[in-house]
Amino acid sequence: MKEPRWVPDQAVIAIHDELIAEHEGDSGLRDPGLLAASLARPKNVFTYTDNATLCDLAAAYAFGLAKNHAFVDGNKRIALAVIDVFLPSTARRLTPNSWNRC
Repeated sequence: MKEPRWVPDQAVIAIHDELIAEHEGDSGLRDPGLLAASLARPKNVFTYTDNATLCDLAAAYAFGLAKNHAFVDGNKRIALAVIDVFLPSTARRLTPNSWNRC
């Protein structure tokens, strides 16, 4: 597989700000290092895992963002939103019927 288009850190921060504005919560980046680590996780999977799929990379994004708690609030929301941005950018659309195939 060729290298996918990664979601830039500034895009993740902007998406988080939109989510907080729309759904309420405390805004702000709690730890930039944890955000960097979260966004590096799928790149690490891509580089060091044989036969990694796009779904593996999306899962790595979600796990890193949800578990690292880089933001003050909305960490699970941003995890799902980043998957939704990442998969379509790689020509794969996440729908309820595709969850089990991913």
